[in-house]
Amino acid sequence: MLGCVFLAGLLTIGWNPGPSPTFHVLLFGQQELEDNANSLIDVVNQKEPAYATWGGLAIEQTKRQYNADVIDYLFMGRSTISSVLAEEKFKLWLKKGSQEFGVYATVAYHPIKNQFLSIRFEEF
Repeated sequence: MLGCVFLAGLLTIGWNPGPSPTFHVLLFGQQELEDNANSLIDVVNQKEPAYATWGGLAIEQTKRQYNADVIDYLFMGRSTISSVLAEEKFKLWLKKGSQEFGVYATVAYHPIKNQFLSIRFEEF
């Protein structure tokens, strides 16, 4: 089988485009579907994402720094600077009275000790 298409976890269609093209269709049985569903449920029920600890700290420190409510935030990514320094960057949307504005919060930490080092803020 040269080609293969996987559709929505329910069936696989394969084809052989040779001189006499042939198609193969494989439908998953009930047990396979239940196993796949249970695997997805296990993933969804796992612990918080890895950035949750530093995201929570970024939210609390930003609220304190700007004396404003955080109404939304986005994890932008992690950078490993060295074996003893990593950073996680967050984009936060704040509201203070009727004013709304954005702030980037970058949390620096020791990745092995999982120890907070510093936080930087940048308004945008």
